[in-house]
Order: sequence, then C-alpha cells, then structure tokens
Amino acid sequence: MHHPCKFGQGYELISFVLLTCVLFGIASSQTCNDSIEGWVNGCSVPLGIDFFFKEKFRSACNKHDHCYNCAQHSNFQKTRRFCDKQFRENMKQACKTIKNLLVRGACSLTANLYFKAVHKLGMFYFEQKSPAYCSAAWVKKCIK
Repeated sequence: MHHPCKFGQGYELISFVLLTCVLFGIASSQTCNDSIEGWVNGCSVPLGIDFFFKEKFRSACNKHDHCYNCAQHSNFQKTRRFCDKQFRENMKQACKTIKNLLVRGACSLTANLYFKAVHKLGMFYFEQKSPAYCSAAWVKKCIK
C-alpha cells in the first residue's frame, strides 16, 4: 500500500531557500583580490619568472584581470585604456605603503614596467568574451 509523503511542500520550499542562501553566501564572499581559476591569477609573468614586487602587486593584478575579463560586459562598458590606467594607479598605491624610500622608488619603477608590458602585450586578453562571473554583484567593486 502506497502512503503519500507526510512532509508536504513546506520542506521543498525550505530546502530551496536554504540552498539559495548557501549559494548566495558563497558567491557574495568572492572579492576582487581572490583568484578564479582560468580567469584571475595574480601577476602572471611569462615563463613563470618570479619578478620583483609580484606579491606586492597581486591585488592590482587580480583587479586588472577582472577589468580585462569584464570591461566589455554590458554592466561596465569600459575600455582597455581604462583598465590599464586603473592597473597602474593600483600598483602605485601599493608602492606608497612601503616606508623605505629607495625600495618605494624601485617599486614605482617596476610598476611602470608592469604597466608598459601589459599595455603593449595585453590586447589579446582584452578582446575575449566576458565570462559568466562578470554579472555577479561583487565585480562592480573591482571595476570602478
């Protein structure tokens, strides 16, 4: 003899709400500084070379990756020039936190090298189709 489930539709609704909250919590905890495999990877230097200030510039590099990935998305409509300028400014801000003036100067020079390299060679990465994550609300904080 078949007995209908006594739990009713209330449990399906609660399950749906809980699942939505969990998924939203995961998505909303993402930040501009986080890596996203295949899309955002810090400061990638050709041949895996450990270049100067690479760790210091990680946040600027991640934000630049987000900008290149999402700039042409309908939510933003930013140019490559905008992304590169933002990249340089973010690196310069990172350098300003260094107390030693000689090291800070070296950091600023290195920021200019990173900027020039990306500006000259980054066009192929900017021209790609925006990934799905670009429509997430947290991405707006990365592209100002």
